[in-house]
Amino acid sequence: PAALRLDKIVTGTYNVQGNYKIVYKTNLSGETYRVIADNVSTSRNSVVTASPAALGLASGEYVTEVMFVFGVVPSNFRQVEAPQIHCNVVSWLKGGAQFVNQADVGGVHNEQWIMATDRWVTTVYKPAAPSTPLPRTGY
Repeated sequence: PAALRLDKIVTGTYNVQGNYKIVYKTNLSGETYRVIADNVSTSRNSVVTASPAALGLASGEYVTEVMFVFGVVPSNFRQVEAPQIHCNVVSWLKGGAQFVNQADVGGVHNEQWIMATDRWVTTVYKPAAPSTPLPRTGY
């Protein structure tokens, strides 16, 4: 969602030894994917830094899509440790605002593309400023 800025990806682990790559699109890249990480091991849980600064994004550019590209995998391929995508909410978003996340999983089976999609609504929680100043400590 436009209200989020990608920060890092925890790759997770998978039940079959192999390598894959992680690619992304931005609001300025059109249909072109760029590579975040290549030769990522399915058996090692890694943290990939993916902040706008780490990716060298232009001012006003942000990641709109992330995809793990596994290539050909055997039947019963699945995650062992769940992958995680960490994002920061933009500062101008108000408490109570909502945005929709979407995850798609797909592949070719018996020469037919099969895909599943999941969507969920996230509500931003932003606590109100305290009505009285907090005490000063540490002196």
